[in-house]
Amino acid sequence: MGDKDSIAFSLAAESFFIPALIWKKRCKNISDISQKDGKSWPGFSSKINYSKNVYEKRGNILMGSTWMDKLYSLCQWISRLVYVNLLWLLFMGIGLFVLGAAPSTVAMFSIFRKWIKGETGIPVFSFFLENYKKEFWKANCLGTVLAGISIVLYLDWRLISSLQGFLQPVLIGCLLGVGFLFLVVMIYIFPVYVHYEYKTLQYIKTAFLIGISYPLHTATMIFSVICVILISIVFNSVGLLFFGSGLSYILMYISNLLFSKISKQYNPLAP
Repeated sequence: MGDKDSIAFSLAAESFFIPALIWKKRCKNISDISQKDGKSWPGFSSKINYSKNVYEKRGNILMGSTWMDKLYSLCQWISRLVYVNLLWLLFMGIGLFVLGAAPSTVAMFSIFRKWIKGETGIPVFSFFLENYKKEFWKANCLGTVLAGISIVLYLDWRLISSLQGFLQPVLIGCLLGVGFLFLVVMIYIFPVYVHYEYKTLQYIKTAFLIGISYPLHTATMIFSVICVILISIVFNSVGLLFFGSGLSYILMYISNLLFSKISKQYNPLAP
């Protein structure tokens, strides 16, 4: 809910309840006085009961509005994730997927980093477009390196699969280990990219070191990736609308917690 909506809601609540509170207090005072003096005022007790009922109903309405606020906030976040996911797909298409995938993903992670830090009021489209254009060549340079590593691993897999003999299981085991480490790098690479300012190869090195240094966070992120992929496979429509944005938000959220932890370890005075 925006600031204007919050102010309007507060003013409405005040105008709604202050007269009821004043009326209740007056009714209570007069009722106490009438009981103390031993006087009974005809019809007055029914007015007091009516006022109490109105007050309680208004209180119930206010309590119900908190649930409405939560529902509104949930719907707002869902619409935001869908919108960012559509922008991600759109700008990947604009870059013909090959040149658009990396800068579009960087722009999406940049938006989520802002949201996680509390800056939810940024203009989404203009911020996405700005980061897409700003990081286009740098992000594609990183994407080219990652794609090259992926191709080398695939060719190694094809080569090892064609071998015969006792060395094949050993080589497959080594290749699977390297592939797992590359998966760790891929999980951290974009959160590291939008959080730090490094050269291309240093991003890969930093993502690798963080991934192996904090196995609990890494395991949580891998589990999240598996869950999102399974949900997207079972529910195709959900995957189409939320796969990229949902997965990226989860990875950025966990990574941001880890980055804050690292910052406090090396700089205790960091917020």
